[in-house]
Amino acid sequence: SDWSSDVCSSDLITIVAAELKPVNFVVDGEELGYTNGACSLAATMSRLPSYSSIVNKPVYNIQSLRYAPTRTQQTNLSDKGVNSVIINFNKVPVFGEGLTFAKSTSDYVRLSTKRIVDEATLIIRQVCQKFIGEPSNIQVRNAMETAITSGLRGMQLLGALLGSDFTVTYIPNQNKAIVDLVLTPAFELKTIQVQVA
Repeated sequence: SDWSSDVCSSDLITIVAAELKPVNFVVDGEELGYTNGACSLAATMSRLPSYSSIVNKPVYNIQSLRYAPTRTQQTNLSDKGVNSVIINFNKVPVFGEGLTFAKSTSDYVRLSTKRIVDEATLIIRQVCQKFIGEPSNIQVRNAMETAITSGLRGMQLLGALLGSDFTVTYIPNQNKAIVDLVLTPAFELKTIQVQVA
């Protein structure tokens, strides 16, 4: 792809946050009212590495929820691509899902998958940037491919990727190189089932 980014359905996130009552609900005697969880979700995502999902992460500075979905309601919402805030077993409000608005058949249904792929793409763009304007000879091509390998290997060492592969196609008459990536992101653990005998 080129260096621009198009908005697609996997870039969109919908959240039902059950109307959150912030800790600082009253300021100078005036009630601030309830809020939705979009800002909380964005703030939580900004603090997390791409390979860490928002699922089961606490929603900070929340005093109470006006509405908490049951497990069945949460499942129904997640089937439609809607994230929710739930109360976990420790009575703490947490994000119940990490979904995008992509179709259920898409590879980008999970927000963590989308973020890992976006970060891998950004890393490749960053390491390849220094080769723009350089001669397209075998030394520069080898150096660029080594930089790409190092960038992807770094993501594998962090645990963001389970595997990666790439091919670089050079088109000399257009002064262009095309990097095709094959990525296997580390998928998140969603359920832990406890069985008692």
